[in-house]
Amino acid sequence: MSDTYLDIAQAAELAKCHPNTIWHYINSGELPAGGLGRKVVVRRDALEKLIDAKILQQYADRLQRLTRKTRPALVVRKQVGEA
Repeated sequence: MSDTYLDIAQAAELAKCHPNTIWHYINSGELPAGGLGRKVVVRRDALEKLIDAKILQQYADRLQRLTRKTRPALVVRKQVGEA
């Protein structure tokens, strides 16, 4: 089989995840796949795009959490003599 198309086991190996994770992305529609004989195959470039998107999303989420924690809280103090 060409390097352009990967079966589920090859895709899982490339993504360093369990084959069930690849099936999850296929069933959710995040990763396009097709049948070729008795095998289900995915395009290598589609898998790499999905991996890149997941990494970027996790990075953005992490940055958002960090900035939320380190953002100084607004503190309103009463001036001396104010009621």
